[in-house]
Amino acid sequence: MTENNAEPVSITRFYRERKARKEAESLLEDKSLKLYNSNLQLKELANSQEKMILERTKDLELAKNEALASSKTKSEFVAVMSHEIRTPINGVLGSLSLLSSHLSTKKAKELFDIALTWST
Repeated sequence: MTENNAEPVSITRFYRERKARKEAESLLEDKSLKLYNSNLQLKELANSQEKMILERTKDLELAKNEALASSKTKSEFVAVMSHEIRTPINGVLGSLSLLSSHLSTKKAKELFDIALTWST
């Protein structure tokens, strides 16, 4: 090859490589922009999810507190009702015990034994 032939080949090659580099840079810029936008969308979604999680956690905490209060109220009610039922029954049992010493007939003693057995 002569020097004249070598020069146009290297100029052509230079322009071809320059064009390829510009296309690669353009493609890289487009992909970078898409990646940046996708990253922004992911951040927005993560923030949205975090907000939703905080709201649900708050709702669950509220529901838990309401359930605990309800359970406490139920326990107090059962304790009071148990006392209110036991107190008169103890009076009835005491009266039956006093009555047992004053029974004179066999039938009365049988009825008393039935009542005493049923109440305990």
